[in-house]
Amino acid sequence: MALTQLKSWLDKTQSQVTAQSPLGKAVYYLANNRSRLERYVEAGYLPIDNNAA
Repeated sequence: MALTQLKSWLDKTQSQVTAQSPLGKAVYYLANNRSRLERYVEAGYLPIDNNAA
């Protein structure tokens, strides 16, 4: 449920900020990586980073 709320907030906020502002950069970064975050949360066995590689 938290990811659904985050997506809702992201969709609403993304249209209200400019991509060049600090908040806008963070929001657009999250929007571009949201699918990776969802995959990580849903598959609990995945490592958070690939430093071992």
